[in-house]
Amino acid sequence: CNMTSLTNVTLPEGITEIGDRAFYKCTGIVRLVIPSSAKTVGVDAFCYWTSSQTLVVPFAEDVDPNDSPDWTWNQWWKYGCSAKIEYTAATTES
Repeated sequence: CNMTSLTNVTLPEGITEIGDRAFYKCTGIVRLVIPSSAKTVGVDAFCYWTSSQTLVVPFAEDVDPNDSPDWTWNQWWKYGCSAKIEYTAATTES
């Protein structure tokens, strides 16, 4: 990934899929916001992201996007990813 000039990225609502290795080694991005329309995320999508980077995901912390009828995120979507994860939805447990 050669996105050194993009630091804050918000993917537009309407994006339904983030492909395999879409942001692989994109260490120049500081913060990436994923819309709720992104129901599918491929393998290694954020591999090699570091702890100085942030992923903003459209589900609650207690939701497993690998095991949910609403999401088909590959179980390895954040393999090798050390990024901070921010959740935009409230937890489902009360």
